[in-house]
Formats: sequence, structure tokens, C-alpha cells
Amino acid sequence: MLSPAETLRKAWPLVLAATQLACSLPTVSGFDLHPNALAHNTSDLGKRAPSTKTFHLTQHHVMTGTWSSRIVDNSVDEAKLREYAKKAYEMIPGHNPINVAAALYVPPANVFIGTIVRGGTGTTSNNAANVYFKDTFIDNTPTIKAQIQGQQARVPGDSPYHAEVMANAVYEQFRRGTFDKVLQAGEQFPVGSMIVTYGRPRAIHGAGPVPACNYGPSSTSTSCKEIEAYLGVEAKNP
Repeated sequence: MLSPAETLRKAWPLVLAATQLACSLPTVSGFDLHPNALAHNTSDLGKRAPSTKTFHLTQHHVMTGTWSSRIVDNSVDEAKLREYAKKAYEMIPGHNPINVAAALYVPPANVFIGTIVRGGTGTTSNNAANVYFKDTFIDNTPTIKAQIQGQQARVPGDSPYHAEVMANAVYEQFRRGTFDKVLQAGEQFPVGSMIVTYGRPRAIHGAGPVPACNYGPSSTSTSCKEIEAYLGVEAKNP
């Protein structure tokens, strides 16, 4: 019968091999993004994590009525992108909330989720969320920040920042944090980028697919459609 020391000596090569194998496997730390989380180089996007069928939403600091996520998927088409938007909307707390979830596909393998920029409840918290989004959340994403300057909601106390703009900003935060790069003036998202939306933009509406950038409240300056076109993103209709 082997002594404990002899048993450990003989087993050690197997333990070491198993440890090395575990360290070499791809890992995913999660698919949510926080306000100062991270960014991208298109050649690396599909290599950074395996595809996933599930995801969860992250609630944002100050913008407590705002949600986002990142999903890695190597085979996204418009139909699947709509499934992600629908799933994201259904994950927003509350029963059929008056909100919209946007799903932005950035080739070759990333989907970014964003909802309408809002605070918790009421005009005061919404105003605080809008200020935080404009002055802090997108402060290090100059192209998006330049596009939304001067935007104001037509409905007092609501948000001028569509879910699509939030999804754009989440992508830029991801890109900056991962590769310390953001879009510069005149640059666009990768060719093939597209965005869809799902939700309930008004109390009189039922939840369902909605045309991207074609729901209220509209802003009084650069429109959502103009922003997406400037960024090279195709805003899809149902």
C-alpha cells in the first residue's frame, strides 16, 4: 500500500494536466455591462467568448430605470436579433412596462441591449438620469455625445434618449473598455450593423415589435434615425 506522500507524487502529473486544461478553456464572466464597462476591435469580437443563448440585464447607477446587456452570438440574423429584443423587453421589471428594448447587432458576433434612458420613477429621477447619461455615461464617447447635444424630450419629464441611442452607447463603452478605442468624427460602426426594437412605447399600445427609431418621444434636434444613419447602423422596421 502506497504512503500518502507516494500517492500524491504519482497523482501530481494528472492534477497538473487537469489544471492546465481548465486554464486553457474559454471563459465568460457575464454578459452585462456597467456604466464604465468596456470596448472593441472587429477582428477580435468573435474570438473573445463562446456564443450564448441566455443573458441578463444590468440596472444602471443613477439611470435606475435603464437596462443593458451584451450577448455574444456568432450567427445573428434579423429574426434572431428580434428575439433578443423581445426577450430583453420581457426581462424589464414590471408587467408590460411602458418601455422599449433595442438590440444592436455589431458584426461579427456581438449584440448590445439598451432601454430608454430613465431614472426610477417620476420627473425628478428621469431628469437626473438624463443629465447623468449626457454628462457622465457618454462623456468618453465623443461621437455619440456630439450627436445628442441639445436633445430635449417633447413630453416634459420623459427622456429624449431612445433605447437605440443607449444600445449605441453601451457598444461604445464596451469598445473603449476592451481596446481603449472609440469612434472618431466620421467613423462608423462595422459594416452590417443593424438595430431592432421591441416594447410598449405608450400606455395605449400593447407590447410588440416597433419600428426602430420610429416611436416617441421625439427630440427637437438630431433624430434617432439621423444618429443611426450617421453611425452606419441600419434601423429595421418589423
